[in-house]
Amino acid sequence: MSLTIELGADIEEELHEQAAAAGVNAETFARESITDRLTKLRHGTTASIEQRLSAEESRLMQEINRGLSEATWKRHRELNQRRRDETISPDELSELVSLNDLIEEYRVRRLRFVGELAKLRGTTLDALMTEMQLWGPSDV
Repeated sequence: MSLTIELGADIEEELHEQAAAAGVNAETFARESITDRLTKLRHGTTASIEQRLSAEESRLMQEINRGLSEATWKRHRELNQRRRDETISPDELSELVSLNDLIEEYRVRRLRFVGELAKLRGTTLDALMTEMQLWGPSDV
């Protein structure tokens, strides 16, 4: 079945950011989010996650889910492709290095917040990352 949904620009931007942060495309992220919500409705677990988390857990989750912009990820993909094609200019290569540094800083920052959340919940970083499905092929 195909379904078209009109989203406001702010919601669409957030969708792309969250999808990028999760390492999937926006369509996959939206489909998985809708499936997850319908499953929760079916099983009567519709209380919002914010209602079940402490204020500190909510703050940490917001930080964990804060991603880089879709424009940043798009530019990174473009420059990586130019590098692979060996058509990247010296200025573009410098920009790619800067973007790689930014992405690495983002990942370290995110991991720090996941570590804080794991400590708060009395669990291990690995266990929480597995629970949150933060491990991906590029993380192995």
